[in-house]
Amino acid sequence: MNGHCLCGAVHFTSPAAKEIGACHCGFCRRWGGGPLLAVHCGPEVEFTGEEHIGVYASSDWAQRAFCTRCGTHLYYKLLATGEYFIPAGAFETQDFELA
Repeated sequence: MNGHCLCGAVHFTSPAAKEIGACHCGFCRRWGGGPLLAVHCGPEVEFTGEEHIGVYASSDWAQRAFCTRCGTHLYYKLLATGEYFIPAGAFETQDFELA
């Protein structure tokens, strides 16, 4: 699956996934103004435009990333496993099922 930020400075490719999960934790609500609707993509995500990715250590176990040009939320990543959770709206394909 392919996706990108609003301005197109960052692109990514992820293994195929079909389910969207929702996180309602305080960090996710503060980050995006509501629940995070994201696709669990695993650790095999590839990015281009890395020079435009800003990373924030939001906890001891995870980090969040955004495009430094347009501010698009790019991912939530678990540090222990390297698994990425990418906002569903950032993908070109929108054929998802709610988990």
